Amino acid sequence: MNLIDPEELPYPFCPGCSHELIFKSLAAAFEKSGLDARRVVVVSDIGCHGIADRMLRTHTFHGLHGRSLTYAAGIKLANPSLKVVVLIGDGGCGIGGAHLVNAARRNAGICAVVFNNFNFGMTGGQHSVTTPCGGRTATTPKGNAERGLDLCRLADACGANFVARTTAFDPALVDVLADGIAHDGFAFLDIWGLCTAYYMKRNDLRKAELVDTAKNMPGYGVLRRESQPEWAASQPKGSAPEPRLDANEIPVLFRAELKEPLRVVLAGSAGMKVRTAASLLASAAILSGLRAAQKDTFPVTVTKGFSLSELIVSPEPIEDLEIVLPDCLVISSEDGLDKTKALVPLARRVVAKRGLDVTRDDATLVDLPGVRPAELTLAMTAPLLRDAIPAEAMRESVLRFGHVEERERLLAAVGNPAAAEGVTRRTT
Repeated sequence: MNLIDPEELPYPFCPGCSHELIFKSLAAAFEKSGLDARRVVVVSDIGCHGIADRMLRTHTFHGLHGRSLTYAAGIKLANPSLKVVVLIGDGGCGIGGAHLVNAARRNAGICAVVFNNFNFGMTGGQHSVTTPCGGRTATTPKGNAERGLDLCRLADACGANFVARTTAFDPALVDVLADGIAHDGFAFLDIWGLCTAYYMKRNDLRKAELVDTAKNMPGYGVLRRESQPEWAASQPKGSAPEPRLDANEIPVLFRAELKEPLRVVLAGSAGMKVRTAASLLASAAILSGLRAAQKDTFPVTVTKGFSLSELIVSPEPIEDLEIVLPDCLVISSEDGLDKTKALVPLARRVVAKRGLDVTRDDATLVDLPGVRPAELTLAMTAPLLRDAIPAEAMRESVLRFGHVEERERLLAAVGNPAAAEGVTRRTT
């Protein structure tokens, strides 16, 4: 399995950052493991490592700083058949120290990969729990007065089944990562690396010194390897109810005639309620007895740039969330077009706001005067799904889940006759 999506390259890290070496080794370790990407979940949180999770071709979950171990443990407990891998920094290990203790104590069936560069690299180089005594950082300019925390000894003391300490430069890193990923229980890998933006400059630290220091630590390589039943497997059978279609409390009130999955990509700009449109349509599908899956992508800035939602509705369970060939691509802004240019020739149908250069002769161009940008994506998409999702379900979804102050405009968007007319007009 090729873990890294080549279309997302190059890596977003600073020149010389060790994170790139770890990601490349992680990709090779996954390929060596032979795992099915559809059965792998990678969980990350805030930190330089976390800005690269968009590059992964597995299921991913990006959460709050220091909480990735908790999310991962819950995912594994909910579905023990998944292979769950956590990417976390030394900063996250400090912020989420209690989560590390309990994940190891419970022997949760996850593999934790620590990108340890001894400081908070994303937020300015502040000291972390692993900053060595005397280490100079933005918050310890005269040298750290505290002892650095030995993460491996902590994980070992708390009962982790597999514990390893190594560096980003270790020739055996791929094999160590592959062993940790394959281990049945809580695996903890503390991988030391160089922060070229902050820690190296303040401490005159070089590769050779980092490697020598790591090798001289009490324990290098695989410190512990034991075989014990992991947490999810040890739970008594029947301790949790079987998942049900209506577990999210959305009742089935309507009937849809959809016979096969429908894959739609909605692409616009921040503030255009692209994700809101996808969520309302997904809820309408569930109200109609269908399954629905939604994946959202947007820059870390959130309030500017593109906004992308991938929506799948299906009469059967949805196993694969990746949309390679969209049934329909809806583009409501220039930002959205820039992000989805590669999909334009692949989609079965392209619907775009008039004035956008979609470079496809059979594209449908829509002009909806009077419709605000915040409702434009919904107004463009709803008519395309009326053969799959009843119009009554769309209106019910707005009434149930739309913000109160926006409901009238949202109702107008899903029932806009001009939108229905607009999607029939094609370019010439």
